[in-house]
Amino acid sequence: MNNSVRIKVLDLIDSGYWKSVQWKEWADAVILKFDEPPYWVIELSIVKNSGEAISILRESLAEVHYKDDINHKSIILGYMFLRYKEKEINLKEFLTLAWQETEAEEDVGSPSNSDIFEMYEACNNSSGADEKFESIVDRVCKNFSYNAECAAKALLEVNGYK
Repeated sequence: MNNSVRIKVLDLIDSGYWKSVQWKEWADAVILKFDEPPYWVIELSIVKNSGEAISILRESLAEVHYKDDINHKSIILGYMFLRYKEKEINLKEFLTLAWQETEAEEDVGSPSNSDIFEMYEACNNSSGADEKFESIVDRVCKNFSYNAECAAKALLEVNGYK
């Protein structure tokens, strides 16, 4: 199993898109599929929370000195956006998470931190049922569609291993 899958699993968990049930089901399926599954997959199948899962994945990636040129921030933002689209979180929660994710560094191809904050402020100043709110939703969907596409492609690759 290549390191690209490992880091994509990290993105899924780090974004909150995968909960423990999902990563454990995935890990269990991978364990059953391979005669000698990677040790990190075995560990992932038994961890109790996302913090432990993230630590295991980061440590295993550090051991192999893995670096890539994939834009993980775009993928993580995409998973966060999918959580909104799937109604796991509301628009304000999504924009808060997206703003926090882009606060440290901005990402080419993703909305800027200031754009996200502007959308968040507009959302806060809207009643949630008016025309202004609908325009905010349209703007968010337009701005994060690229991220959602990146995330969906990454998820397909990860699911191809089980």
